[in-house]
Amino acid sequence: MEEIQKMVVNGWKDINEDCVRPPNASMLLLRHIVNLARVTDVMYGDDADAYTIPLSLKDYVTLLYDSSYTLL
Repeated sequence: MEEIQKMVVNGWKDINEDCVRPPNASMLLLRHIVNLARVTDVMYGDDADAYTIPLSLKDYVTLLYDSSYTLL
């Protein structure tokens, strides 16, 4: 588990570095990859697997429909 956690930390470092200094890929493609990584982190980042324990996603889904919550 520790090795996998190290790989995740290093992966986020790579993603952040590419966002600061984008490679020759389009920003739209980079944005999609970052969003996929974010969703994966939400689904599997904690000890609770959100795929098999969907209640852990309740707050995120509620935020999607909360009209007082705004994105920057």
